[in-house]
Amino acid sequence: MPARKKKQNAFVRYFTPFGLRQLCEMVLLLAAVITILGLALLGGRVTSAVLPIGLILFIIGGLIAVVRAVLVLTGGVNRRSPEFKRAIVNIIIMGLVVAMAALALFWFFYDTIGGV
Repeated sequence: MPARKKKQNAFVRYFTPFGLRQLCEMVLLLAAVITILGLALLGGRVTSAVLPIGLILFIIGGLIAVVRAVLVLTGGVNRRSPEFKRAIVNIIIMGLVVAMAALALFWFFYDTIGGV
């Protein structure tokens, strides 16, 4: 009689194959929380430290997602497979997220320094 597999809850199943996906999602979730906190404190002294950290985390999380998608594209997946198409869409979306976060970070520092 084969041994019975122990049932695992959803939390354990999600983190069992810990890799780039989990790291990317945790960084993006942390970035969202910190950015919302920074926007809620807008106008205070804390904003000058919190908001850039959130935007930098968005840039890092987006770049990790792009790396994951590029690994899928170069992994020898069939061009007609859903994984290939999803990877292309992920590159486009995360590229836009990185670009918007970089623009917001640039705008924040430009405005903080006292631009034109």
